[in-house]
Amino acid sequence: MIVRTPAEYAALSRVFHEIVHRDPHFKPMTLFDFGSGIGSVVWAAQLVWSSSLIEHMCVDASREMNDIAEVLIKKGSAKHAPIFPGIYFRQFLPVGTDAEYDLTVSSYSLLELPSAASRMEILDKLWKKTKKYLVLLESGSNAGFQVVNEARDFILGTHIHKFDDGDEMRSRQGHAFAPCPHDFVCPRYINDTTPCNFPVRYRPLLPFGNDITKTEYFSFVILRKGRRLESDEQWPRLVRDPLLRGKHVICRLCTKNGSLEEGVLTKGKHLRPLYACARRSHCGDLLPIEPVQCPDPTGSEENEVRMDKEFVDGVKVRYIGES
Repeated sequence: MIVRTPAEYAALSRVFHEIVHRDPHFKPMTLFDFGSGIGSVVWAAQLVWSSSLIEHMCVDASREMNDIAEVLIKKGSAKHAPIFPGIYFRQFLPVGTDAEYDLTVSSYSLLELPSAASRMEILDKLWKKTKKYLVLLESGSNAGFQVVNEARDFILGTHIHKFDDGDEMRSRQGHAFAPCPHDFVCPRYINDTTPCNFPVRYRPLLPFGNDITKTEYFSFVILRKGRRLESDEQWPRLVRDPLLRGKHVICRLCTKNGSLEEGVLTKGKHLRPLYACARRSHCGDLLPIEPVQCPDPTGSEENEVRMDKEFVDGVKVRYIGES
């Protein structure tokens, strides 16, 4: 339990920073943590939203785990006041569905449930409790990825409806915020045998591990209530570290079309800022480009498109912040 905490905390921190960087105006006041354990989600959330969070609802079936989490929040003694305001511990999910939380999280918990049916039941309840963001995170193994993808398909396939004037229909609309730049079926799940996972570096707690940096692989999805914003560029995401060559970079991307693609950026043909950005990027980063189909060089003169540094090798360059 203690040995796993630094890895889970690092993964949660990276996922939460994804929201912070892309939605800086999001200031959650309420947090719901399913399968809270010793409170890793609360500590990671406080790292990035300490100025706004005022209520934390932590649910874990183990009473002993809740007791340990409460002691840690109270600086090791039940006599002390909690470090963070509004901390509540429960063993079971609240029966009522009226209460909604700005941020709902399930971290390393869905895989512990006994069956797919029980996971779907919990997911339905968590989605109903979500006001804006639902974060699901599991280990980066094949099993963890499959559970995350199963949850993603369930929410996007079951809860997407056309908008109308009714609040109930509007509240059940959602889309994938990260890591997917699309709402289609996961291309890695249907076309590949490797899990869609991302690495994060962390240092284990002493004396439970050596004083060296380790790597945790995790799978996650962030689902957001409401329509996808028009301002969302849906830039492709690197699903593996770029392959660096002498004068070009090979990028393996998940695109907004719901496909896995491989793009090559060269030092001579592409803009230098984009080329430098690709060389310094890592697995999990967004790449500010829009893959497009190259025009047929044998086409008619009317259909010719000038091939310059903004449209080369099937990549249309778009700077960050370009309208």
